[in-house]
Formats: sequence, C-alpha cells, structure tokens
Amino acid sequence: MDCDGADLGQLSHEELLMMGKEDLIRRHGNMMNDVDRSLQVHLHDIRNLKEINQKLQDDNQELGELCCFLNNDRQKVKKVSRETLDQEALRTANMELRKIVLMLDKDRSGTSSRSSIDSQSRLSNINGSMLVRDFGDGSSTSCGSKLCHYICHCISRSATVDSTAF
Repeated sequence: MDCDGADLGQLSHEELLMMGKEDLIRRHGNMMNDVDRSLQVHLHDIRNLKEINQKLQDDNQELGELCCFLNNDRQKVKKVSRETLDQEALRTANMELRKIVLMLDKDRSGTSSRSSIDSQSRLSNINGSMLVRDFGDGSSTSCGSKLCHYICHCISRSATVDSTAF
C-alpha cells in the first residue's frame, strides 16, 4: 500500500500498522520538511511585519513631532495676530490724540475765546459724538472744559481696547 499523497494523520490505525517502518519515517520526514517550510514562510512574514511596524512607529513619531511644531507655530501666529490688533488700536488712539494735541496747540496760539469754543466743537465731531459745551462755573472739573473730558474719554477708551484684546 503506497499512500505518498496522504497525510499520516488521515490514515486509520490499521493502515498505519500495514505500512513499513521506512515508509512511515519517509512520510514523517516529508511532513517535517513541510512544517519547516511553512515555519520559514511565517518567520519571513513576521520579519516583514516587524519592519513595517517599525516604519509606522517612526512615521508616527515624526508626525507627532510635526504636530507639536505646527501647534507651537499656530500659537506664535495667534500671539502675533493679537499684538497686531493691539498695535492697530494703539495707532488709532494715537492718531486721535495727535488730532487733539494739534487742536490744543491751535487753541493756545489763538487769542480769541471763540476759537476755543470752535475747536471744542470740532473736537466733539471727531468720533461723531457730540459733546455739549457746559458754560457753567467750571467747578465740576479741574480744568473746567469738555475738552479735558474728551481727552480723558479717549485715553480710557484706548486702555479699555488694550485690556479687552487679551
């Protein structure tokens, strides 16, 4: 009985007893060779998977570092953007204060009290808000003019813009 193609595990007990020792040893050797070949294929697959896994871990590490870099860069851009907005608010406040200083210089150089009233009227129209001239006795303020109130308003508004920017 010659069953070269059949696996020893598939043979019945009687069939195994009928086979010769050499035939069983040869079949067992063939089975071991098949197991070795299969084992080598699996070991090769494992090595390939380990290499792929290592490459993926390296890529993952690199991507993590890139994410940290981009996050830091985003934070820097956000900070620069806030600083730019703050500088723009300060620039606007400075322009308003320059206009006020120029009007004050004009008032000081002029001799007529009428020009002072006119300059305060012009000053009240800078931001579109009307300040009504108070012709009282001046006891309510230290300088007695709405111009001083307007300047203080501009300064406090610029300070509010600075504090709300953050």
